[in-house]
Amino acid sequence: MPGFNPKSLTDCREQKQFPCIDVVKLICAVLVITAHIAPFGETDVPLLMTINDIIQRYLCRIAVPFFFVCTGFLLFRRTEPANALSPALGYAKKLLRMYLLWTAIYCVFILRDILMNPQSVLQGIVIALRDFFLVGSYVHLWYLHASITAVVLAAFLLSREVAPTKIFGISLVLYCIGLLAESYFGLIRPLQGVPALWQTLKAVQSVIFTTRNGLFEGLAFVSLGMLLAYKPIRLSLKAAVLGLIASLALLLAEGLLLDNAGWIRDTDYYLSLLPVAFFMFYLAAHIQLKPGKLYPYLRTLSTLVYFIHIWIRGALMILSDILHLGWTQNAMLFLLTLVLSVIGAMVIAKMAQHPKLSFLKKLYV
Repeated sequence: MPGFNPKSLTDCREQKQFPCIDVVKLICAVLVITAHIAPFGETDVPLLMTINDIIQRYLCRIAVPFFFVCTGFLLFRRTEPANALSPALGYAKKLLRMYLLWTAIYCVFILRDILMNPQSVLQGIVIALRDFFLVGSYVHLWYLHASITAVVLAAFLLSREVAPTKIFGISLVLYCIGLLAESYFGLIRPLQGVPALWQTLKAVQSVIFTTRNGLFEGLAFVSLGMLLAYKPIRLSLKAAVLGLIASLALLLAEGLLLDNAGWIRDTDYYLSLLPVAFFMFYLAAHIQLKPGKLYPYLRTLSTLVYFIHIWIRGALMILSDILHLGWTQNAMLFLLTLVLSVIGAMVIAKMAQHPKLSFLKKLYV
């Protein structure tokens, strides 16, 4: 039966597995699919439209922050702050390898976007290069780009003897700045009345494209995971559960209020995602499940499902258009993408166990 570990995570350094984290990771991978594909399709039924909207704009936004917190905790938990840079650079090297591999896998879609650029092919190439170096080479690959940035920056600051709490404080300031270009855009909209300043902000935006990156978003959640690795924090099960429920309610309220006020420029992230990620990870790390081989396998599946689902969605949409199947008008696209992503992940994981195909492990390790 599942149990709850009352110890702080700093007292669990010898613990090799966190099974519940692996379970939640797979759930979050499914949430990412849901964020990219409306679960009820492009429906005109008011109730289903509302459910789609709430799930995609708010609930699914908890997935990537959870991934970031996991990265920060699992990377830094076995290091001392002064010696964290070398392991972080090693981990960043693996992430970079994955980034390059998955970019190559998605190059057919990247090339399509270049050729279909409404201005010119040259502008398409410039945008593709900008995205590769500064944003993320394709829709969901920004996560790898952001993880590299956040991990290296956090470890560098640690190596310069900046305390973990100060790093987290710095990341919160950057997070709030990033929010001004996203869900809290309404706060800076009056700056349009200052043409010189507004043009400068637009010039910056044309370069970085979004603040949903490693500096403004990723660092906050990676630093939160790092903080949990270094600082003894203890909560009761009741407090953690109530905290998560309250945080989720706050997330919904924040999103609805901002939307009603007309402030939102994009729905990528919100202020209340910070407490949601904290309580969600705290519970996942402290709920005890019996260790076993299943959980590392789930970890592999969650990674592969995350990365392959956009490819599968693209293929299914092309097939739907060719055969006039109308999958985007109902739940079929979501269901097929989910099922085929899981099957595809299982096939890749199985193939990677063969000695001659072990190179496939580089897609998820």
